[in-house]
Amino acid sequence: AAGHSIFGSIADAVNATETVTGMVKDGWVDNWTDLSSTWAKYYSTPTSESEAISSGWTKVMGCEDGAPGSVYADGGDLGHMPFFSQSGSLVGLMLGFEDPGDSSKQAPFVEYATSSGTDFWAVTAHFADPDAGCSSGLTDYGDHRLWFANGDGSYLKAPLSQDDDALADIGYTGDACFVTMGR
Repeated sequence: AAGHSIFGSIADAVNATETVTGMVKDGWVDNWTDLSSTWAKYYSTPTSESEAISSGWTKVMGCEDGAPGSVYADGGDLGHMPFFSQSGSLVGLMLGFEDPGDSSKQAPFVEYATSSGTDFWAVTAHFADPDAGCSSGLTDYGDHRLWFANGDGSYLKAPLSQDDDALADIGYTGDACFVTMGR
């Protein structure tokens, strides 16, 4: 975890770890009434696969493509993609782009390809154990918290509070954020 910022990019995109944790404690993500992310504008997010389908979102990849679940995009926009478990529950969010430049073709970005063959890179946040998205028949999501794919097959488990001293003790910083994201 040394040197990783949890305060920028996708941590802010899901309105900070404390908000995600509070939602999970109050009931699994099926009970969320709203989820949005921001990068220059706010994106509203479907909170179930059935809502994504009824709102016209398109499935761009699934577990069979190496995705962490059933991934949906709105109008082909790879910048903001929720992903769902096999039972249709929201289990994470990807913020992606097709040509990120060399500086982003490394951890924590993960390289993916859509079912149609479009290559892209994304920051990927999981709201439950990362195996939850592709587990058939899974009903117990286990560790409900915020996990980030680290780009190398490992995951960073976000702390459940923003205590600067405690975070510094385990190697997190609050100063490695993207411009316009975080502190």
